Amino acid sequence: DILADAGTGLEYTVLSRVYDGQGQYLLCSLPLVSAFGKEPAAAWLTSTLIRSLESNNTRQTQKISVLYASDATTTALGNLGITYTRDNFGKVSWIDAEKLASSAIEKLKKLGSGDVAIIAGVDEKSAAVIAKLCGKKIRVAPQFATGLLKKNNNDPLLAGISNDDLFWRQKEDFFLEAASIVQNRPYSSKDQSMIDTAIIGGDDVHIPTIPGGIAIIPFRQGHIVLLTLKWREFIKIHPARVSRLMLTLLHNLGADTASTRKINREYCFINMKPLMNREFWQKNEKTPAWFGVKDEDFRYFPVNRPGIDPVLKLPQPPEAFPSAPLNLGGIDFQLVDPDRNQGYGCLILKPGEKIELSAAGKYNGLWLLGALERHAGNREPVAELIYNYSDGSSAVVPILSKIHVNGYQYIPDSSSAVCAWMGYSSQRADNVLWCWLMANPHPEKAVGSATIKVGKTCALALIAATAEK
Repeated sequence: DILADAGTGLEYTVLSRVYDGQGQYLLCSLPLVSAFGKEPAAAWLTSTLIRSLESNNTRQTQKISVLYASDATTTALGNLGITYTRDNFGKVSWIDAEKLASSAIEKLKKLGSGDVAIIAGVDEKSAAVIAKLCGKKIRVAPQFATGLLKKNNNDPLLAGISNDDLFWRQKEDFFLEAASIVQNRPYSSKDQSMIDTAIIGGDDVHIPTIPGGIAIIPFRQGHIVLLTLKWREFIKIHPARVSRLMLTLLHNLGADTASTRKINREYCFINMKPLMNREFWQKNEKTPAWFGVKDEDFRYFPVNRPGIDPVLKLPQPPEAFPSAPLNLGGIDFQLVDPDRNQGYGCLILKPGEKIELSAAGKYNGLWLLGALERHAGNREPVAELIYNYSDGSSAVVPILSKIHVNGYQYIPDSSSAVCAWMGYSSQRADNVLWCWLMANPHPEKAVGSATIKVGKTCALALIAATAEK
């Protein structure tokens, strides 16, 4: 549970609760101990947290009933790792608006104490049916694609969901490439927004987002939750981000999203050893390293191999290159030891160059670890990954700057890419590596190989690749 979030986009948490077995942990990054004797609020919050641990905060969750959901929805929920039941209308039920038939209406009329019914994909027709059922003023209206979807307030339903999770920076970044990747059609302005219809309701209809992508209606002894979020479309291109959004939303509604979830996904390391062409650091004038800029290398990645303290510049024992996989950015990668590969541990692709990865099999996508030679423009297509399927077809997925990857020099303010590692060179303290998922548009197909082709403007460094099944 997110108890307090912070940041301009509410993208951070300073206080959260994690359930484990029959107990719980409270995670707090506020300086309570150092400020205890100086700041009254610190003393008050400390005592409040201690008292909360003495109470019974065990969370009761329920499996989602999908009695009235489409196959596309059940497949998407299954891909999130959520187990569901089709047996009956449960404590937490999911209804696709297209399935809102008379039998579903009769079930809604019997909502019990604390029951939650989620109705997804609400349109004008289903909104009219729900309005009549609940006796409320409810309608939906077309939403301009340039509108921003953001939190209206700190409603508990959206705890742990940031404005960035809702893709709110539409005027700066157009996050979705579903037009060309998923639907194979020209790009449309409608692909810019997480919603294209907004929910509008009376005073007794609670709408926690602006515009109304979510609405909460008290009904009988429970609640009906309306959704117009295009989550099934967005999750194909931004799986990690939208998965977090939906899992958090369902968790807050009382659904069982953790105990039966597949926490450990199956990873398969891609052999990049034959492709490597550079060292991480320039040992001598004849050894090309990183992007070829003197002293702007990765000599301290992933360990201190030179044997010089990066801050004090004093000798210290060199560290051995790790042979076991490393978890970087939450993903396991198998690095290539340059000392065991003729001095080559990374791959530098110059503008216009391409390589082919031996990445055969069925999987959801490829996680890549690397960085750009420099920071590129917002959403600039700096490269592309081509999935070559065994049936002879292929799919092109663009690699976008500030969405997937950035330059190695520092973390830009407007980036949504995942920082996997930060460390020293001989000149700077904030060298960065990024990891990003290139979602496979057709995970049901067998991949024969994957081609990475770099654009004409910026070189790309690749250090490792992992397939996620």
